[in-house]
Amino acid sequence: MALFTWHPHYTVGIPHIDDEHSHLFALADGLHASVAQGASKESVRAGLASLIDYTRAHFAHEEDLMMRCHYPFFRQHKAEHDRLTEKALQFQRDFRPERMARNAQMFRFLKEWLTVHIGNADRSMAAHLKSELAEPGKLAV
Repeated sequence: MALFTWHPHYTVGIPHIDDEHSHLFALADGLHASVAQGASKESVRAGLASLIDYTRAHFAHEEDLMMRCHYPFFRQHKAEHDRLTEKALQFQRDFRPERMARNAQMFRFLKEWLTVHIGNADRSMAAHLKSELAEPGKLAV
């Protein structure tokens, strides 16, 4: 059974961001499946690296949109991105296939991050972006 499943209630209403969020869920679920199936350490590390790389690209995209739309909570949102990235990098540095409790902690963190961050911080950000993007002459997503 999938641990990370994209549901429509996670949408923030900006299609490109929703597509990226959906892809993050897919990458996280693929990583979870690799660990659950006993994939090699190298394979799991590669999956985690892919998830982190994609996350960084996604965060950069969101941060660019926030700056262009003068999002008033940009600094707080970026700080959250930075904390999430650092935590993921720490899990990557500490990953050992035999450390089941630490791996479970990593997946709980990823699940909470995806659902809570998207449901709260990203939804709030998206509401501001949509109001800015709806004005004639504003940048396109």
